[in-house]
Order: sequence, then C-alpha cells, then structure tokens
Amino acid sequence: MILSFGWTWAAFVALVKTATRRDWSPAYAALWKRGTEFVAYNRSPRFGGRPIGTGRLTQDALYEPLSSMPSSDYEAEGFAWLHEHPEALPKSARQQIWGDCTFPAFDRWRNSGGSLYVVRYEILTITDWARDELAKLIAEDRRAGEVQSTRNAAGATTPAVFTRRPDSIRTS
Repeated sequence: MILSFGWTWAAFVALVKTATRRDWSPAYAALWKRGTEFVAYNRSPRFGGRPIGTGRLTQDALYEPLSSMPSSDYEAEGFAWLHEHPEALPKSARQQIWGDCTFPAFDRWRNSGGSLYVVRYEILTITDWARDELAKLIAEDRRAGEVQSTRNAAGATTPAVFTRRPDSIRTS
C-alpha cells in the first residue's frame, strides 16, 4: 500500500508528520487497518513520485469531521514544522487554506466543514534520497550552503533539520 504526501512530504521526512487526512471511499478506507505498513511517496508514483520512507498505521483509518480534529493535530499534520520551515512548503500550497501554516490557518481548515478519513501512523524508515532532498531544500533556501549534521546512535549522519529521531527509524 502507498500514501503520497504531496505538499507535506518534507514534514514526513523530518519525522514530525504522523497523521494525514484523506478523501477516500469507505471500501478503500476499510483496507487501512492498525498495523498496515505502507510506502510513503513525495507525490503519486503515477506522476513520477519517489519513495520517501515507510510507515505503519497505529489505528484503523477513521472517518471524522474536520471540526473534531484535536489541537494536537497542528503538529501531527506537520503544520507546526512547516510554519517553522516555510521553504519546505510549495508556493502553490501557500495559496490554499494553509497559508503560512500558522495555528490560525490550521483552525480555518478545522472549521471549513466536511469530514475526511484520518490516518495515524508511525514512521519506520526514511530513504537516503528523501533525507538528502530535504537537506538540499533547507540549505538552498537559507542560502547557508550547507546543513549542519549530527550522528545518530547507529553512527549515520543526519541533517539537523530532523527535529527528533527515534532509535527505531532506519534509513534505506
């Protein structure tokens, strides 16, 4: 199974996006059960998307009114990280309801009406390509020329833009 992240792929790669909402049919949503593993793509593979990592559902997909989104989903949906890293959000996304990914923008989405399936997951792996693309994106926008790196417990170099790195995360 696959999930494509489009505008929010960078937040997934930064290990902060752990929820997504989808406009799925009930039959398709029924396939997304707790424990289901998926391959995450930066955009749909039909349009040249590339794998950015893997994840595992922590609960069944749940149909939920947007108005029921908890405030904690500001972070789980990647808004907080994208607000801190506006260079990672495509300009086309900024023109949508998301704006600059502030909490008021999240609140506008939450209060916009309708219902979607919420998919909650844990991130299992991040591909080397995705990690490198995110580091380039951050470095290019800041015109810093390079991104500071740290070493994780396994000795792998990780760009500092990753705000948390659980020991269970693997790169491939």
